[in-house]
Amino acid sequence: MNWKTTIISLAFMSPLFVLLYVSCVPHLGSKPTRVIVEIGQLHTTFQAYKERAEAYPPCLADVDPVERKLRFMKHLAAAYPNAEFEESTSAFDRLNDQVQNGQDGGQGYNFVSATGGQAFPLDLNRLDAAEAIVFWLGGFPTPVRTTSLLPVANRRIFGFHRDADAPFRRDALAAEGLDALRYRTEPMYQFDETRLVDYDGDGWWEYASHSLRGDDLVPPIVYFDSETYVTSSKHADNVGLIRYPNGGSLGSRWGCAAPYLKTFDPQNPLAATWINPEGFQLQTGGDDQKYSLPMALHRSERRVLTFPDGEKFGSLDGKPFERLEVDAEEQDNLSNTSNLSYGAAVKEFRSK
Repeated sequence: MNWKTTIISLAFMSPLFVLLYVSCVPHLGSKPTRVIVEIGQLHTTFQAYKERAEAYPPCLADVDPVERKLRFMKHLAAAYPNAEFEESTSAFDRLNDQVQNGQDGGQGYNFVSATGGQAFPLDLNRLDAAEAIVFWLGGFPTPVRTTSLLPVANRRIFGFHRDADAPFRRDALAAEGLDALRYRTEPMYQFDETRLVDYDGDGWWEYASHSLRGDDLVPPIVYFDSETYVTSSKHADNVGLIRYPNGGSLGSRWGCAAPYLKTFDPQNPLAATWINPEGFQLQTGGDDQKYSLPMALHRSERRVLTFPDGEKFGSLDGKPFERLEVDAEEQDNLSNTSNLSYGAAVKEFRSK
C-alpha cells in the first residue's frame, strides 16, 4: 500500500484513530498530510450527510442573495420534511427572525462579540462557505446566557434541536434548565474545538485548517457545493465570483479560495465545466496560510483555476478574462480533488 492509498483509507477511519496513526507514522506526520487526511474525513461526512438529507447542503456562496435564500429553504424542506419548510424568501426571513428572537416561547441564538460585554443575535444572512462546514455538520454555535454572557453548555457547538418538526428551535430558559444539551443533536463530525474560530465576528464558527499559532490567522477549510458553482456559470457575469472570502480584510490577507473548473474558455465562459459537477469541493490554503495572492480591497476581481491541467484566468473590474500565471500561493492549496497539493497534482498530470 503506497502513501496515497493509505491517506484515502484513513479518510474512512475515526478521527481519533487517524490522529494516533498519523502521529505515529513518520512519513505521514507532515502538516499537509494531516490536512489532507482531515479533508478526506470531512468529505466522507458530507457524503453521509447526503445519505441522510438526500442532498448536499448549500455552501451559501451564491452571488444572488435571493437565490441564496431560496436554495437554503429548498434544502431545509428536503432535509427536514416533517418541519414543512416553505421555499420562499419570506419563509427564510421568518426563520431568521425565529433564530434571533425565539420560536413558540423559546429563546433566540446569540453570541458574544470579540470585544465582549454584549450579546448579539445570530444572523442566517451572514453564514458563508467556510462557516457552512461547521453549521451543516455540527449545528448552531453554543449560545450564551444573557445575564452572565457565559456559554449555556460545555461544548462550543450546540447542534440542532432534536424535534424534527422544529430543528432550528431553541428551548425556553426553564426547559434548558441545567442540561442545555438534553434536546440537542450531536455533531456529525468531531471538530477540534481549539480550531473553531470566528474571524469575521458574526458569531458563526469557521474551522481553521490546522492548529492556531499565536496571533496567526490560519485560513479555514472551505466548502463549495456543486449546485452553487455549476449554476454560477449559467450567467457570464457570475463566473469566478463563487469564492471565500468575498473580498474585505480577510481577502486582502489570504486571497480567496474558489471551486476548480475542469475546462474554461475565456471567450465563452458559459461553456465552463466543473470538477465534481454533481458533488462538492473542499479547499484550504497550504503552509503559506494563503489561498491566493491577496485581493485588492476596492476592486472587483474574478479568478478561475482549471484542474488538473493548471490553467488560470482572471478578470479585473469587469474586463474580459485573460490568461494568468498560477500564484505560488495557489500552488500549495489542498482539496478533496487530489491527495496532492494543487501544484503537485498539476505537475503529475503534465508529466504523464
